[in-house]
Amino acid sequence: MKKIYLSMILMILTGFVWGQTTDLLISEYIEGSSYNKAIEIYNGTGADVDLSNYQLWKVVNGGTWPENTLTLSGTLANGSVYVVAHPNADAAILAMANTTTNWVTWNGDDAVGLAKNDGLGTFQLIDAVGEDGNDPGSGWDVAGIANATKDHTLVRKETTCSPNTDWDASRGTNTTDSEWIVYNKNDFGYIGSHTDTCGPAPVPVSNLSIVFAVLLITMLLIFAYRKRIA
Repeated sequence: MKKIYLSMILMILTGFVWGQTTDLLISEYIEGSSYNKAIEIYNGTGADVDLSNYQLWKVVNGGTWPENTLTLSGTLANGSVYVVAHPNADAAILAMANTTTNWVTWNGDDAVGLAKNDGLGTFQLIDAVGEDGNDPGSGWDVAGIANATKDHTLVRKETTCSPNTDWDASRGTNTTDSEWIVYNKNDFGYIGSHTDTCGPAPVPVSNLSIVFAVLLITMLLIFAYRKRIA
């Protein structure tokens, strides 16, 4: 019986401490030929997420967030992705698309961001490909590849566990420090799924009281059981 209680404790604690991504993040960006454009959003948070609390933002040829906004809807299940594509994109993209819209038109110098409702009715940027401000020219360098946001597919590394508004840190300077893997133009082999390898994470402070309460109750049950059979 004691072993059973201890197993229960381990199961409960595992549920609290096993790591997931901290929020939704952009897991893939496609800037291919013609209308082959798409953006993929990944949910690795450990719970289903209401997409109505999120928006896609776009800045065209330089400017300030958010010049163009696309409000999302529906529920994104844990471990799943949500793909937004241009309606005239390649069939391989459309086969994986959750929604299509003419809003998905960008070139390498157009920034695309993911924003979240802060709970007060205001949306705040949480993740991005590119940044607002001055037009970068043909595009932004990513992982040491020049103008990688133009005529390339960018896939987020599995080790990326949080969205990132620091574009310089996110794009990095080489293949090691970048959060992205850069693939060739019109490479659609990764769209429609994503995984992460996020390791154990600290117990959130808000959950500590629950953990302690569970431990206390379990220890009392063990004590009562041992006293009864003694």
